[in-house]
Amino acid sequence: MNELRLRKERISRDWTQIDVAEKLGVSPQVVCDWEKGRRFPRRPVLLKLERLFGLSHQQLFAPDADEDPFSSTN
Repeated sequence: MNELRLRKERISRDWTQIDVAEKLGVSPQVVCDWEKGRRFPRRPVLLKLERLFGLSHQQLFAPDADEDPFSSTN
């Protein structure tokens, strides 16, 4: 499963899923589900997420461009 750019952005800031969850008032499992593309945040949280990372939701929820889509390990 391709992970989304959200994960890469979180890691680049040296934040854990717990850190992001606390900043947004959600559970770490929800953050994990977002990163795996299993769930999508509701609008109020989505706006907080955009402000937190300084990126649009289109950018955050795009597949990570560094992943090789043809690799069987992704």
